[in-house]
Amino acid sequence: MHLYVESTKENIILNNQNAFNYKKEGNHFSISTLKNVEIISGDISSLGDGKFSNIITFIPQNKTFSNGKIIGRNQLIFALAENNVINKDFTIDETKLNDFLKKYNEIK
Repeated sequence: MHLYVESTKENIILNNQNAFNYKKEGNHFSISTLKNVEIISGDISSLGDGKFSNIITFIPQNKTFSNGKIIGRNQLIFALAENNVINKDFTIDETKLNDFLKKYNEIK
């Protein structure tokens, strides 16, 4: 599925529809369903020289993820969309998420 991705301070919009809620506090962010069920949380840290790292947790699946090229909300949502992990009803496809994690996760 090809998605048009946009974000605001409190929402992630996919194909011109509110798909997820977003909250950021300091270096921590969370993504939740529109029913306010948290599904993704992340912590971003600075490595210096304009570089960052993050640890992202897919909460329902109890999976932790990190990738030096996928930092923060926008890059994560784009990467999940490109790999068809987000279904048309804005749920997470478990099988495609597992494939995504095998392909991109730098946590072994």
